[in-house]
Amino acid sequence: MAGTLAAWRSSGWLHALFITAIANPLTLLSSRLGVVNFTADPIVYATLMQLAAAIVLLLVARPGPLGNDTLKRPETWVYGGLNTLVSVLGIVVVMYVSATESSLLMRFSTVMSFVLSAVFLHHPVSRLEWAANMSIRAGIVLLLANSGLAAQQLIELLVILLLRGLAQAARNLLV
Repeated sequence: MAGTLAAWRSSGWLHALFITAIANPLTLLSSRLGVVNFTADPIVYATLMQLAAAIVLLLVARPGPLGNDTLKRPETWVYGGLNTLVSVLGIVVVMYVSATESSLLMRFSTVMSFVLSAVFLHHPVSRLEWAANMSIRAGIVLLLANSGLAAQQLIELLVILLLRGLAQAARNLLV
C-alpha cells in the first residue's frame, strides 16, 4: 500500500489535482475580484502576480550558478513573456464570464495544444485522447451557446481564447 501511494505521489497526479482543484480556481477567483470588482488593469494585475511569484521563487532558490545561468538563456525570457501573456489573456476572459465559466474556457488551450501537437509534431493520438478532447470542445460550445453574450462579445471572447491557446501551446512547447 505504501509503495502504491509513493508511486501515485511521484506520478504527477497529486500536483495535477492541486493545480486543478485549488490553484487554478483561486487564481480565477482572485483575478475576477481584482479586475471586475476593484477595476484593476488586467496587464498590471497579471504583471504583479508574476512579479510576486518570481520574488518568492528567488527567495526560495537563493543565489547560485543555476539561477544566473537560467537568467542568461533567451528561452527563459521567451517563456516568461508567453507566461505573462497567458496570464493577462486569462484575466481578460474573466471580464466576459464568471470565474466558474472561465475555468472551463481555459481548457481551450488544451484543445489548441492537442491540435498543434497532432498537426505539427505528428504525435499519435489515441481514442481516449480524442474522446477527452471532444468532450472539452462540447463543453466549451455548450457554455458559449448558453452564455448570454452578445455576438460581438462572443467573437471578442473567442479571439482572446484563440490567442491565449496559441500562447500557452507555444509556452508548453518550450518546456
